[in-house]
Amino acid sequence: MKTLISFFWLLLAFAPLTSQAQGLDEENPCGTFKTEIPKDWTQGTVIVPENPDDLDGKKIKVFYYGKVQANKTPVVFFNGGPGQHSHDAFYLLSRGKNTFDPKNDLSFVFIDQRGTGCSDFYPQGSSDEILERLIYYGSLGIVADSEAVRKALIGNKPWIIFGQSYGAHIVHKYVTLYPSSVKAAFAHGNTINSNPFDRFKFRIASQVRVLNEYLRQYPEDARAIEELTFGLKLSMCFNYGKLDRQTACGYEISQDIMSSFLGSSNNWFKMHQWLNIVVDENGLNHDGLAFYVKTFFEEPSEKYSTRWADRVIGWVDRNTAPYDLRHCKAAGLELFLDDVDIQENAFNECASILQDPESNLDSYGRKMVKFLPQDILTIKDFNRALVENSQINFYLYS
Repeated sequence: MKTLISFFWLLLAFAPLTSQAQGLDEENPCGTFKTEIPKDWTQGTVIVPENPDDLDGKKIKVFYYGKVQANKTPVVFFNGGPGQHSHDAFYLLSRGKNTFDPKNDLSFVFIDQRGTGCSDFYPQGSSDEILERLIYYGSLGIVADSEAVRKALIGNKPWIIFGQSYGAHIVHKYVTLYPSSVKAAFAHGNTINSNPFDRFKFRIASQVRVLNEYLRQYPEDARAIEELTFGLKLSMCFNYGKLDRQTACGYEISQDIMSSFLGSSNNWFKMHQWLNIVVDENGLNHDGLAFYVKTFFEEPSEKYSTRWADRVIGWVDRNTAPYDLRHCKAAGLELFLDDVDIQENAFNECASILQDPESNLDSYGRKMVKFLPQDILTIKDFNRALVENSQINFYLYS
């Protein structure tokens, strides 16, 4: 099983940065994906309450699919996100299947996490009512949905759970909430921490460290990164969206380059290519920057936007301090004392916040931080679940 996880992670490292699913349109975010699932695979839908604690309330549909073989304990996969469907992982598994499943005896299940793919999509909008409903679309709801899928497929038998990035957070939550349903658990990245602020600070320090590693491989890109750091002003904005009404400004763009490419060395060549597009021999290339924004900020459909879902789930569900000016300044000061300077580096999670303190504190952002309760998973709770359920083999990859 550990061999499977290792191979699958290698495939994920080469994952495309845009969806391969075909046929997505304004009326159907699932597109024609269901037709691409092998004929001998199971696919189905469970009907679950939107609020897991209100069994008689509003219902939503959650889609699952996979090859479930007799006498084989299924592995259920939780992809990264939040806000991403499972389809790219399906394509990767299909492409690498002969490598890690040559005997064709693997039992493997995908779930389109609520709000994504072929499951019912997130409620749309930014009203108070919508933000409060989006609370239910994080890991607590996803784990409850997965329990419904497990019972539909294998009854009361336990299965193996495997998550990558945000999916690793789901794995931790699953073990804590439903340990009797878990035979073994595999988590890659996104570990839980006793102190959310420390996790936030050390992530930023790591981003600076990895950027320095990147520059050792591509030293010629130091000039491009310097141009972006000192040339991307907050007033420099580029439009995107179906109606060209949304804008990306200043360090929001360089921070996106960092988050899209820097985390996996297998994407460094793509980062190198993009840096040569957004910066040329004359400095910042405005046409190249506009092209980047159109490519990576564009959502496939404004009708099926994930913007507010990402923000709400990120606040409610992840073991992090909120990204705002106060935390960025505090983290920056502590890192500066450790000889890590984030003030003159546009490639970290605090870059756009330090440049534009109001960028994540609009009226809805303030409501989110002040009034939406967090559901933070603690090491103490997770440790108790493992100690009290010694039958669970837990593996952490980082």
